[in-house]
Amino acid sequence: MTTSATKNYKNLPQDLQPLEKLVKKKLLRRKLETSQIAFTKFFFRVRKEQFIAAEHHAKINAALLQLEAGTLRCPATGLLCTNLLITIAPRFGKTQFCVIDWMARCLAKNPRAKFIHLSYSDDLALDNSAKCRDIVQSAEFQDLWPVRIRADTDSKKKWYSEEGGGVYATAAGGPVTGFGAGSIADGKIPGTETESEDTEFFDFFQGDDFDYEDGLFYGAIVIDDPIKVDDAFNEKLRNAVTSG
Repeated sequence: MTTSATKNYKNLPQDLQPLEKLVKKKLLRRKLETSQIAFTKFFFRVRKEQFIAAEHHAKINAALLQLEAGTLRCPATGLLCTNLLITIAPRFGKTQFCVIDWMARCLAKNPRAKFIHLSYSDDLALDNSAKCRDIVQSAEFQDLWPVRIRADTDSKKKWYSEEGGGVYATAAGGPVTGFGAGSIADGKIPGTETESEDTEFFDFFQGDDFDYEDGLFYGAIVIDDPIKVDDAFNEKLRNAVTSG
C-alpha cells in the first residue's frame, strides 16, 4: 500500500462522519415514524421524563398503525374500519399517547395531515393541541422533520403547517365544519346521558369527512373510559358491528 493510499485509508472514518450522522438520523426517523411507542419514548426523554410501555400500549400501537395504513379491521366482522374506539381506565396515558403524541407523529410522517381534536371541555382540547404543537416546534422534532407552523395560524385552537396540515381543537359538540380532517375525540360529549345526545355523537363519527392522502389514512378515534354495558353509545356500537 502506497503512502498516499495509507493516508487516505486512515482519513476515511473522519471523512465519513457526516454520512454516518445522516444515516443515523434517517434510521432514527424511520424508527420513530413506524412506532408510536418509540416516538413517545423519544419525546419523553427529550422532556427528561420516563415512559414505560405496557401491554395496552403495544395493542394500541398496532391498532394505530393499521388505522394509518387503512388496514384496520373489525374483529367481529373482518370488515375494514375507518374508526377506532379506545376505552381504558383513567390515568393510563391514553390522552398523551393517542392524542398528543399520535397527532405529532402523523404530522412528522405527513405534514399535510389534518386533525380535529374534540374533548369534553374546550380548555382541555386547547391544552392538548398546544402540547402537540410544542412537540412539533421543538428543536428535536425540527431536526428530524422540518415541519414549519404558519405564523398566521399559530394558536391553540387552530394551527397549520406550511404544507396545509394541522390541528383544530374545540369542545365536543362545537362547530367543526369546513375543516376536513381525521378526528380524535378524547372523552365523549359531556353529559351524553340521553339517547338523542349519544345518537348525535355516534352519527358524527359515522361520517365520511376524513382524509386519505399520500397513502396515509387518518380516520376517527374515540377515546373514553370503559363503557358501561347499558350505555346508549355502546348499544349503537354493538348494532353497527352486527349490521356490518
